[in-house]
Amino acid sequence: MKRTSWILCKSIAFSFSTKMSLLYSLFVSLTLIILRLASPFSTKIRKWLEGRKNWRAKLKASNIANQKHIVWFHCASLGEFEQAKPVMMAVRKEMPEYAILLTFFSPSGYEARKNTEWADFVTYLPADTRKNARDFVKIANPTLAIFVKSEIWPHYMTALAQAKTVSILFSARFYEGQPVFKINFFKKSLKKFSRIFVQDKASQNLLQRHNIENLIAGDTRFDQVLQLKSSYKNYPKVEEFVSNTPTLVVGSCWPQDIEVLKKFVNDQNSRVKIILAPHDISDKMIKSIVDDLSVSYIKYSKINSDPHFARKKVLIIDNIGMLAHIYQYAQVAYVGGAFKQGLHNILEPAVYGIPIIFGPNTKGFPEALEILIEGCAFSVKNETELNHLLSDLFDEKKKNTTLGKKNLHYVESKAGATEKIMQYILKIEAENFKNT
Repeated sequence: MKRTSWILCKSIAFSFSTKMSLLYSLFVSLTLIILRLASPFSTKIRKWLEGRKNWRAKLKASNIANQKHIVWFHCASLGEFEQAKPVMMAVRKEMPEYAILLTFFSPSGYEARKNTEWADFVTYLPADTRKNARDFVKIANPTLAIFVKSEIWPHYMTALAQAKTVSILFSARFYEGQPVFKINFFKKSLKKFSRIFVQDKASQNLLQRHNIENLIAGDTRFDQVLQLKSSYKNYPKVEEFVSNTPTLVVGSCWPQDIEVLKKFVNDQNSRVKIILAPHDISDKMIKSIVDDLSVSYIKYSKINSDPHFARKKVLIIDNIGMLAHIYQYAQVAYVGGAFKQGLHNILEPAVYGIPIIFGPNTKGFPEALEILIEGCAFSVKNETELNHLLSDLFDEKKKNTTLGKKNLHYVESKAGATEKIMQYILKIEAENFKNT
């Protein structure tokens, strides 16, 4: 009787799992149809679809085809790539005989890093259908698959498991209520990872309650910003613009950030220079910023054509890639996004030892809460709070220095995730060569 009940339960569970798999596959197929219908109206969607055309032929013809040893990194977008980069660099250094395959989900990540020196071949991840996943894993034939932060694709996890490919998820954070814990189909996909490295104790405890093995390694972004700082890159024209003048760098700003900043930025009597680096560098966004300015400004793209650029009050960074290094010129940093959907990277300015200001929406950003508790960052709710705070910070240089040192110490104290992840990867490599 007990055996019959057990078999019945097993059959019901298998049937439910199969139905969920079919529903998920149907959802992916419907999403692809919707994207094709919407593509004429969206450049981003068109790039998403066009980038995946003929992916099998492109992968077979790539310079990693038929490589004996391949490490596959998958990143959702540019932010995840920055998290992956310290590990990619370490793999390149410690395992030079391995080719590196890099895939992106989003066009923004692919377009920005399609020519990165840290990968041998960069492409889009094909949509997560059963056939795509099976074919991709078969053609690429990775020795090791590495996913970053929250990239969990059920059909790809199944294909990797069937191919007996070691898979890793790192810099992951989990919280109660995520769909991955509510739906068993997704939880099974999470369990297929060979090893999961989480950022914090809360994530570790949550996974353990669901019988999912994991290790705390921390967040590789701390290693990344320390590497960025040590790779020192200067911009002579920016140095000339700043010219030892107190400077506020506004990073990854949106219109909502400009709204609370514009009174301070447009203060004709202030000696403080402003460097604005919008998150969106489209002509429309740059125009909206310029329309809000009543002081002199120069775009970085035009800086060589204006011999008097250093006399301007505002410098607008109208390109991607400079911001992380531009923070070195700031006495105070304002990081955008927290008056909108979410805060952008605060570790990039923190590593330069300067005070940081941001808006109120910091949910899901534990590093923001931690440096607020340390007292070396400030969250503001409106223009009045921001103006008072900026005036105080630029008037008190000693206070700035003290706060900045705390930020740098915070970043340094959190470093080391890459080393922990590499210990596991090198162990896998040793076992791989032992068995060949």
